Amino acid sequence: RPFKPERPVIGTLRPRSTEDHAKRLNMAAYAAKIEGPVFGEPLKIAVIGAGLSGLFAARTLRDHGHHVQVFEKTDRPGGRMAAQTDTTYAFDTGAQYFTVRDERLRRYIQSWQMDRIVQPWKGKVQVIKNGRLSDEKRVTERWVGIPAMDAIPAHLAASVEIELNVAVVSVTDDNGRWQLIDQHNKSYGPYDAVIVAVPPPRASDFLRSNPGLLNRIAKVKMQPCLAVMAAFEEPLDLPFDAAFIHQSPVRWAARNNSKPKRPAAECWVFHANAEWSQTAYNGKDDKTAVRSLLVSFFESIGRTFIEPKYQNTRYWQSAAAVNPLNVGCLWDSELNIGLCGDWCQMSRVEGAALSGMAMAGRILGVTAKIQPNFQDSAE
Repeated sequence: RPFKPERPVIGTLRPRSTEDHAKRLNMAAYAAKIEGPVFGEPLKIAVIGAGLSGLFAARTLRDHGHHVQVFEKTDRPGGRMAAQTDTTYAFDTGAQYFTVRDERLRRYIQSWQMDRIVQPWKGKVQVIKNGRLSDEKRVTERWVGIPAMDAIPAHLAASVEIELNVAVVSVTDDNGRWQLIDQHNKSYGPYDAVIVAVPPPRASDFLRSNPGLLNRIAKVKMQPCLAVMAAFEEPLDLPFDAAFIHQSPVRWAARNNSKPKRPAAECWVFHANAEWSQTAYNGKDDKTAVRSLLVSFFESIGRTFIEPKYQNTRYWQSAAAVNPLNVGCLWDSELNIGLCGDWCQMSRVEGAALSGMAMAGRILGVTAKIQPNFQDSAE
């Protein structure tokens, strides 16, 4: 009803101070409504592994109002989205770039580009086979994080609770929920659900009570990869910035400083093929083997070996799956435990991201039709 006399601006509306309005509102209830999940009560979810797949799952679930805690055994998130940087040298030591074929990921890329987290890499990429250089058969749009590949996981991890340097050693049942134990015998939990976002060899340690999932991941074969980072005094006079190499222990070589926002120093990353990584190196600190790898690169392009002024290595034990499952993710609806990773989808950065999305989607899909105890109402 109108309140007279009429006032400027508000007319005949009833005047009320902001303090009076605040007294009439339950801000705690409002916050819980807009910040909580759309369906049911917030779940407490543990994610083992802060690689790209685990981070995508964690960030998605957290954005939907669930309580997510991520456990990472190293001192940084990102997995193979890794970099080694200082004021002089910069190397992407794991994933070198990524491509985008799926529209779900493309939406993220558009946003990240606006936020200056990624940029296209315009470097010239060629193929070396039988000592001959040739251009790629098709043009591929390649993306990189800026100023390094680890910018992407750092962005995803910014608003997620992560326990770094915590290696989960066991996952045990706790009256229908999950309890986690770390390397110092510290206990975490209980959790309504657990996401295992690590390679199959390590994931199997957490699935002793689930022979079905254990059998599925036992079929996945992972391959290693040795990454050699080398800096040179002068730019290498080569007609390419990166190359896929056949018939050589080196399968990939890239001029890291050709990527956007990198230091100007001449820095190269060489990835050995899986067979050489396994047999000739196998995780050992073998300088002779590393030198032979670099020599083989120069031989593959018909050039004389040039001694680098700096070099380092990174051995990736589970770099890629030979036979990814192509299932998106794995989920046990009775035990509320799931697995995700590029080995579930496809052995690419995009595969890791899509697998993490699939894992989060599976849990969100279940919560839409269950009670707060996270049991399927149809069971």
